[in-house]
Amino acid sequence: MLRGFTLLCATAASTFPIVLTAGSLSDPIVEPVPSAPVDAAPQPVNIDWSGAYVGVGLGYGAGDAFAKDVIQADLGTGASIFNSDFSLDGPLGTIHAGYNWNVRQNWILGIEGEVSLAGTVDGSYLATDGRSTVDISYGKMAQLRARLGYTMNRAMFYGAVGLAGAEISIDATHSTGAVFKGDNYQIGGVIGLGVEYALTDDWLLRAEVNYADFGSADYSLEHTGGTYSAAEATGGGTGTLVRLGVSYKF
Repeated sequence: MLRGFTLLCATAASTFPIVLTAGSLSDPIVEPVPSAPVDAAPQPVNIDWSGAYVGVGLGYGAGDAFAKDVIQADLGTGASIFNSDFSLDGPLGTIHAGYNWNVRQNWILGIEGEVSLAGTVDGSYLATDGRSTVDISYGKMAQLRARLGYTMNRAMFYGAVGLAGAEISIDATHSTGAVFKGDNYQIGGVIGLGVEYALTDDWLLRAEVNYADFGSADYSLEHTGGTYSAAEATGGGTGTLVRLGVSYKF
């Protein structure tokens, strides 16, 4: 019996190291590496574009104007004085106010009016008769537009269409010393494109371009000096205004 116990111990001694090795008790314990956190997808910014707003803008305008069929009005002589086209440009400051409605999920419908605060779009040229210096300008400009916009997070891209008006002034000096002056407030159409960006829920930045066509109208030109009497003319023109602005939404 003693011999059998000795044999059992020998067998266990020879087997147990193999079990230790097989069980890898001598290997270092490897801690599990935590996976990197997955960033949540950015959530869209919900800006409430609806409501009233007011703001100011500063831009630069350029246009093409004309003063045609400038004729001597007395005695029905119809003597032509000059016919000329002009290119105009100049800075312009504006103030605007409007209201937006959120008509669908990302669609905004609005109405906006604006008037010019300061600056004129003007030019001075020698007329086609070679004897008249003509100053022509756009002043007291105003617009009333409908806007349709599409929002993407903090930005809104929009188009606009409506009415535009401007006081077009003609001031011509003839070599004889005659001075002709006249103005007319003309109303035409305007179209535009722009983008607004919401800095906060209340403050908005914008950049836009508008094109206006004021059509044509008849002018009665008063005069002083020289040999001419009062004159008549047809005047009008177009204009493009590129502008930056800021608005506060209530």
